[in-house]
Amino acid sequence: MSGRLILDLKVCELREELEKRHLPTSGKKHELVNRLKNIMKSDYLSVTIKNDSVIAGNLNNSFSSDASDVTVVHGAKARKESKSNRINLLMCRRLQRLEQQLNFLVKENMKLRHLMNHSLKINKQNSNTERFNVSKKKLC
Repeated sequence: MSGRLILDLKVCELREELEKRHLPTSGKKHELVNRLKNIMKSDYLSVTIKNDSVIAGNLNNSFSSDASDVTVVHGAKARKESKSNRINLLMCRRLQRLEQQLNFLVKENMKLRHLMNHSLKINKQNSNTERFNVSKKKLC
């Protein structure tokens, strides 16, 4: 199933997916949908992560490095699907790490902006004070 919603599948497509998983293919569409959803949930829930270490490098290197950290426990599921699940899981983990890094950088950027604004205010105050002192000297 290449990224399509289960509800969008036709009855014949649902039966094909169930047949691939060696599950019963009889019943109404909502029964087939529920059966397929349940097996997909159990397949997804059976994925366990051994090690969630942060891995630097480009995306492809991260996937190949992280692949050894993931164990997939499944019954009648094909190897192709388990590899797809691993890749999806690894992509989600990588995306979460990138989001964390982005949030950190945004916070640091905000701190730097605050410091710059504060510094500009101080410089402006000093400049005004110097002008005042120069004007005062001219009057004397």
